[in-house]
Amino acid sequence: MSTVRSLRIPSRRARLLAARLHGSLQSGPVVVIAHGMLSHKGSPRHRLSAQLLSSLGLSVVRFDFAGRGASEGDSRDIT
Repeated sequence: MSTVRSLRIPSRRARLLAARLHGSLQSGPVVVIAHGMLSHKGSPRHRLSAQLLSSLGLSVVRFDFAGRGASEGDSRDIT
């Protein structure tokens, strides 16, 4: 099982986006999981997808858009 760690990613509007990294950014290709308008990075679907992909040896980043989940900002910032 890969390691999972929390990340904070700065956005263009000086907001920090909450993210989770499965694996390493140094180990090759990285899959980015982006949720829909009413979802968030911690939804069961996104967690399971990240676990399955990382079990295949891929690194995965799942994140919350601005104003969703644990990210800073207002959801209107994503439009």
